[in-house]
Amino acid sequence: MKWQSVFLVTLLIVGVIIVVSVGESYSPQKNPYSSRETGYTGTLAFYLLLEEYTAVRRIETSLENRTLESGTFIMVEPLQKPSHKEMDYLDTWVGQGNRVVVFSSDPVIAEAFGVPLSAPDSSSVTVSPVTNHWSTQNVRAIYVWYDRYFTSPGGTVLFADGDNPLVVAIKKGEGELIMVCTPSVAQNSNINKMDNEIFLVQASLSDVVYFDEYHSYMLKREHGINLESLKVLFSGYTPFFIQLLLACVLFLVAYGKRFGVPRPYTPPEVQSSELVVFAANLYYKGKKKEILDILDK
Repeated sequence: MKWQSVFLVTLLIVGVIIVVSVGESYSPQKNPYSSRETGYTGTLAFYLLLEEYTAVRRIETSLENRTLESGTFIMVEPLQKPSHKEMDYLDTWVGQGNRVVVFSSDPVIAEAFGVPLSAPDSSSVTVSPVTNHWSTQNVRAIYVWYDRYFTSPGGTVLFADGDNPLVVAIKKGEGELIMVCTPSVAQNSNINKMDNEIFLVQASLSDVVYFDEYHSYMLKREHGINLESLKVLFSGYTPFFIQLLLACVLFLVAYGKRFGVPRPYTPPEVQSSELVVFAANLYYKGKKKEILDILDK
């Protein structure tokens, strides 16, 4: 039955859409601090700067599903904090001699890394290093705009505005965590101010530098079918072709399946005169004149 095949294929597509719509998906809102953003607050210039010195990659999947090579992991104003599994992985990875650099003014993110932030206290300043550290070599001063500062650094303060710690380095095993209380130092508009560029390169440079894009978008849970769910459904080649293949398989199965008990076929009654006329038409089309003459008689 044709309608059963169409019904089953439609049911499959609707089911997949529902599954996508109730699952987690990236927010469509752009992150103004993304390493792809060319605007005032973006960090594309930082990304391109490091490309001149080493290999640079963007991470767009959870750290629970991958293994990083030795290097530096950079997070610029993430909108969601890493999961417990991701934090455990980063702690182990840093302890093996790697580095994590976090630029964030979000108290939730800072607290996740164990460095609390103060209440809002906006200021725009130029600050010099307060500690001799490998990341501050040849750095006279950096420009930052900040609205919070670290209250309990728990490590070595590298830059401070008076009594307000702005950049902190925390030793973890063989590696190091560098926390910056503001993303402003890495923004496109500020990277060429003072010695921001020198500090950024020295703090980040390693065999491979990873820019975290996965946590730059807030994961949200939505219910029901909506336009954004449809975009996610067809957002990649692989999901699209998998769904298309499943739809084709289901269609072929449904097409070859018999539904219900077949009813006996009863041919309609046909009168003999109708058969004669039908035969005459066939012979006429075949130019069988002799047969028509016989029928006429």
